Amino acid sequence: MRRWMDPSTFGVVATLNLLVLYSSFSDLGTMRAAEVQLPYLHGRGDIQQIDDVREAIFSFNLITSVTFSIAVAAWAVYVQSEINDYLFMGVLVYCVYFIINQIASYYIILLRSTQEFVFLGKYIFLTSFLTGVGNVVAVWFFGYIGFLTVTIVVALLQVATLFSHVRCRPIFNINPSVVKILLLSGLPMLVSGLSFQGLRTIDNFLVLRLLNTEQLGQYSIALMANAMIFSLTTSISTVLFPSMQEAYGVSGSKDSMRDYVTQPSIVIGQLLPVMIGSMYFLIPLVVHWLIPKYEFGIASFKIIVLFTYFYAMTNMFFGFLTSMQKQKLIILINIVILILIFGLAEIFTFYKWGLEGIALATGIGYFCYFM
Repeated sequence: MRRWMDPSTFGVVATLNLLVLYSSFSDLGTMRAAEVQLPYLHGRGDIQQIDDVREAIFSFNLITSVTFSIAVAAWAVYVQSEINDYLFMGVLVYCVYFIINQIASYYIILLRSTQEFVFLGKYIFLTSFLTGVGNVVAVWFFGYIGFLTVTIVVALLQVATLFSHVRCRPIFNINPSVVKILLLSGLPMLVSGLSFQGLRTIDNFLVLRLLNTEQLGQYSIALMANAMIFSLTTSISTVLFPSMQEAYGVSGSKDSMRDYVTQPSIVIGQLLPVMIGSMYFLIPLVVHWLIPKYEFGIASFKIIVLFTYFYAMTNMFFGFLTSMQKQKLIILINIVILILIFGLAEIFTFYKWGLEGIALATGIGYFCYFM
C-alpha cells in the first residue's frame, strides 16, 4: 500500500486507524466487562446469566456505536473546511465501519468466552488475507477510494462469517439491571483500557500535534513494527485470558492464575528477541528496495522496534491485574507514563529531534512502564 501511496495520504490512513482504535471504547466498558464475566460464568455454569449478559452487550453496544458514529460524522461536517479532503471522506466512510466493526467485536467476545480459538484462528487468517490482498489490489488500481471500499466490504464479510458460526442469535433486549452491573464493572476497565491504548498511540498523536500527517506517514514504518511485535503477545494473552478467568471462576483463588502469567511471559521473553532482531535488520532493506520515499522513517523505526520489547512483555501482567480488579493501580501507572512520554516528547521536539525524538520519548516510557 505504501508503494502506491505517498506519505501524506498514508498519514491520513494512519489517522483513520487511530479513530478505529478509539471507536471500540464507545461501548463504555461493557464489552470489556463481558469479556471478563462470560468465561467466569461459564466456569460456574450459570447459563441464564450468560444469556442475560449476551443480550445486554449486544443491545447496548449497538446503541452506543450508532451514537458515536453520528457524533463523529457531525464533527467531520462541522470542521470540513479545516481538514484534508481525504480525511473528511475517510471519516464519513469509517463512521459506517465503526458500527460494523463493533458488531463483529460482539461475536468475537462470545467466541473467546467459549474458547473457540481454532475457528477464530482460521477467521483471523482469512480476514487478514482478504484485507491484505484486497487493499494492495484496490490501492494499486483505485488508490485511496479503493482502500475505503475494501475496508467496508471486508468488514461486512467478517460479520457474515461470524454470524453464520455463532450458535446464538443476537436479541435486542436492554435489561437495565444487567447493563448497570456491566457499566459499574466496565467503567474502571474503560478508563484503564483508554490509558493503556493511550500508551500505544501517544506517539501517533504527538507526531500529528508536533509535526504533521506527512510525518505520521513516515512514522508509520515504526507503527507497523510496533503492531507486528505487539500482535504476537496479544494473540497469546487473548487465548490464555479466558482460560485464566475460567480457572479463577472455578477455584476463586488468585493462585490458580499464577502459571497463566509466568509461563507465557517466559516464552514471550524468549521469542521476542528473535522476532525483533530479524525486523531490525530486514525491514530497512525492504523499505530501501520497495518504498524508498519512506526511508526518512527508518531511524525512528529502529528506536521503536527495540523499545517495544518492554511494552510487549507486559500483556499477561496487565490481564492479571485486570482480573484482580486493580484498575485504579493500572490507571495510575498509565497516567504517570503518559505524562512522562508527553513531557519528553515536548523537550526532544524543542531541540529539533523530530520523529526520532518522539520515538525515543515513547521508548523511554515503554521501559519505565515495564519496570
